[in-house]
Amino acid sequence: MLGFDYGTRRIGVALGHRQLGSARPLGVVTNRNPPDWASLDGFVTPWQPHVLVVGLPPLASSISSRRVHHGIRRFAAALQQRYHLSVILVDEHLSSWAVRQELRQLGTVRHHVDAGAAACIVETYLHQQA
Repeated sequence: MLGFDYGTRRIGVALGHRQLGSARPLGVVTNRNPPDWASLDGFVTPWQPHVLVVGLPPLASSISSRRVHHGIRRFAAALQQRYHLSVILVDEHLSSWAVRQELRQLGTVRHHVDAGAAACIVETYLHQQA
């Protein structure tokens, strides 16, 4: 499976393994509305996933939170339409924060956060299925 951490500027991508119960970051795609579909194809085509997992943060009452939710749901629908695969929305509560803390301890650069958050989202889904 492939996992996605959707952001208004970048989309993190990760590869998940159901049998191993784990995921690993693959990379980041630019998102300029629309997303860089050619780059997304570059992940979907060679990995041939059976399922796509998209992180969805808890909905807050703010207008910006509702816009983000709408953008994520629109992205998930576009993924399903483009690739004809099941798309599962998973609670991504604090995934980016957890990855930032981990990377900060490792002294790693910031751009890994989005792909790491996507891996965290996939692992959340896998743990929910176990």
